[in-house]
Amino acid sequence: MADAADRANMEIELRTRELERAKEEKRKEFEEDERRMKEDVGAASTELIEGNRKALEDMDQLIRDEQQATESKRAAFESEQRAFFDRQEALREQVITDRRISAVTNIRRIRKDTLSRIRADEAEWQGEASRWLYTAKRKVELKAREDAEAKALKKKKRRG
Repeated sequence: MADAADRANMEIELRTRELERAKEEKRKEFEEDERRMKEDVGAASTELIEGNRKALEDMDQLIRDEQQATESKRAAFESEQRAFFDRQEALREQVITDRRISAVTNIRRIRKDTLSRIRADEAEWQGEASRWLYTAKRKVELKAREDAEAKALKKKKRRG
């Protein structure tokens, strides 16, 4: 956009110089006409002077109009480009936001799946441990009973 602004400013400057040269040539032409009229008639007519002054003012207005028109075009182009850039930037930001949301969603899904697997494995392990504990408890109770019976039997043998 800076390059476009520089080009537009250069175009304005070139066109302004061109119009200024044309105005200067017209001014010299008008001065020559007025000088000739002074020599021929003795004085330049008010109508001629007013007409020349009006023509020069019109040329000044033309220069201002050209500058404004070129500046207007440049401003419109810049505005259009800025809007296009803003839309592109907004789209890129939206893509980044969408990717962040997707990443967070994936992280949550992975954590949920991992926790589900861990809970399932933990429940399975607890079930197996519970079975082992039940079997071990029964065996310990059986052994305690057998030991108690063996001790009682031994006592009876000693007494008897």
